[in-house]
Amino acid sequence: MSEPTKGLWKVYKGWVHPVLENGSNGNDSFAICECFGPDALFNATLIAASTDLLSAAKRALAVLKAQGESVRPGNALGALEAAIKKATGQ
Repeated sequence: MSEPTKGLWKVYKGWVHPVLENGSNGNDSFAICECFGPDALFNATLIAASTDLLSAAKRALAVLKAQGESVRPGNALGALEAAIKKATGQ
C-alpha cells in the first residue's frame, strides 16, 4: 500500500478535495471521493481528517512507548497500534 495523499483535504458538497498550496479549497481540482447516503457529510468529514488522525495516532503511540507504556492486545495502546496497522494496510 502506498502512502496517503499528502496535504490537507476539505469537504465540498459531499466530495473530498485537496487544499491546494495557494490556500484555495481545491473545489476546481480533482476529488478523492464522493460520499452518498444519510451519513455522507459525516463520512466525508472523517475521510478528510484521516491523514491528520493517522499522523496524530503515530505520534501518540511513539510518545507512549517512549514513556515505557507497553502495547498489549486488548488495551488502549494495543487498539491504537492495531488501528495504525489497519490504516496503513499492514
